[in-house]
Amino acid sequence: MKTNPSTRYQRQSNPPAMRFQERDGEIIHAIQKYDGVFARRQVKDLFWKNTSEKTMERRLTLLYNNSYLNMPSLEQRRIYPISEPIVWLGWRGILHLSVQLDFDVPLPKNPGENQMRLLEKRLREKGIGWQREPRWSQLGHDIAVNDFRMAIERAAIKWPSVTLESWVPEGDFLREMDTIEFEFKDQDGKIRKRRKGIRPDGYFVLLDHLRLINNSPARARFLLEFDNGNHPLTRFGRDKAVPGAAYVDLILIIRCREYFFCQY
Repeated sequence: MKTNPSTRYQRQSNPPAMRFQERDGEIIHAIQKYDGVFARRQVKDLFWKNTSEKTMERRLTLLYNNSYLNMPSLEQRRIYPISEPIVWLGWRGILHLSVQLDFDVPLPKNPGENQMRLLEKRLREKGIGWQREPRWSQLGHDIAVNDFRMAIERAAIKWPSVTLESWVPEGDFLREMDTIEFEFKDQDGKIRKRRKGIRPDGYFVLLDHLRLINNSPARARFLLEFDNGNHPLTRFGRDKAVPGAAYVDLILIIRCREYFFCQY
């Protein structure tokens, strides 16, 4: 019996009962950690690596119907370029996170748009960013950034002397953007000054314990830029590389900021 597409992508008005499991909470935390959106294959890689896709889909669908997760609606599938199945946090999912952080955020009266906007505002006031919908125009970009981050995490685990010490996702920069002043040499050879808001696709720090033991510089700091556009090298250098290098220098000068949760 075929499923009607108009109902297949709709949340059930009377969702089936579910018992919240430890893994459900881990999935919610992971989605938020990776800036709010996951390809479902990425969820499987982290939480159902050695089980069937059907097993995963049954659980994700249950979380979706109980508003812990969101999935694209039929209308969103028609409008936006969604290259692969994805999930992001529903209102119950983000409220679960707020409870874990001991933040008192009132329950919405209903799942209507006005109540969801109010919930988003209240969460933002507590310092919790909630991506209510993926950034559709750069969905492929955001999923690729997740792939890169997962690859770095796997590599760090396999390399005993190296630790991935911290990772700050792009969403944190967007919510609390730093502005930096820097100098660059233009095509005429003149030194010019500019101000620019820094919003890389991520910032991460790798710690080499062997170098640390030898009292050598042990931390490598990276600003991630995953760019699908076609830009002249001079423009990339001026708009990305030069301000990025100046920003890393600033981090070293001010040493430890609470924002990055790391020790220098």
